[in-house]
This record gives sequence, C-alpha cells and structure tokens, in this order.
Amino acid sequence: MQPYNSCKVAMVPPAPLMAQWRGHVRLTGTITTVALPRNLRKRIAQVLDETFEEIIDADYRNVREHINALFRI
Repeated sequence: MQPYNSCKVAMVPPAPLMAQWRGHVRLTGTITTVALPRNLRKRIAQVLDETFEEIIDADYRNVREHINALFRI
C-alpha cells in the first residue's frame, strides 16, 4: 500500500481546509457527511490512473478508506 500513500500526500488539501472539513466530509459522502468537491475527486482518480498501470477494486476501497480516515475526528 506504500505507493498509494505517496499519492495521497500529493492530493491533501491545505491544512486550514482539512480542519474545516474534518468530521464533515468523506470521499463520496454519506447521510451525515458531504462528498469531497468533484474537482478533488476527479484529481484523485486522475493521479491514481496516471500512477498505476492497474488498480483493482480492493485497492480502490483501501485508498477510499485511507482518504476518509484523513477526515475523521
């Protein structure tokens, strides 16, 4: 999972914005949270596509969970 982690660092919003979003935002949103802005979700998908030849569903779920963990309290 190390290569995916390095991609995450490149996609992290500025610290003040992360602080505002913490606990309120998730990658795709839920009943109690909102989704990340579409441009950021598109950029995440683009970086993953450009960085890795193949990404399977299990890897994507792992990336999604790591991104969501960034926004948990």
